Amino acid sequence: MRVFLGIAVKKSRTVTQATRASIVANASVMILKKGLASVGMREVMAASHLTQGGFYRHFASKGELVAEAYQLALDHLFEMIERETKDKPAAKALSTVINIYLGQCEDEENTLLCPLAMLGSELTHCDPKIRSIAMDATRDWS
Repeated sequence: MRVFLGIAVKKSRTVTQATRASIVANASVMILKKGLASVGMREVMAASHLTQGGFYRHFASKGELVAEAYQLALDHLFEMIERETKDKPAAKALSTVINIYLGQCEDEENTLLCPLAMLGSELTHCDPKIRSIAMDATRDWS
């Protein structure tokens, strides 16, 4: 709730959903670039132009946010791969996927990094829900 001219004003559901989506998107990019353990909620909230205190209005835990951010990164990656390989012969599609995969770290501005490659070594130390998302994505992609 916000206070405007001394009156408490409740945010609309649309604004709340947009705010949550913004937090998840910012967390996704930050986690891919810095790693699961290196990104703090204060940093994510600041990138979303919110205070740290507002975090629990949107998420029950850091694990919940990380799971959603990880899933978003996977969704973006798979959408991009589908778009880039659509209507290509199998050999050309495979070549395209390999080039995307191998080139993902060359461009520092790249936000479509593969979560499995960028965060794989951290998965053994993270929330089981995040590991489950990673395993399901790997099974779905194969």
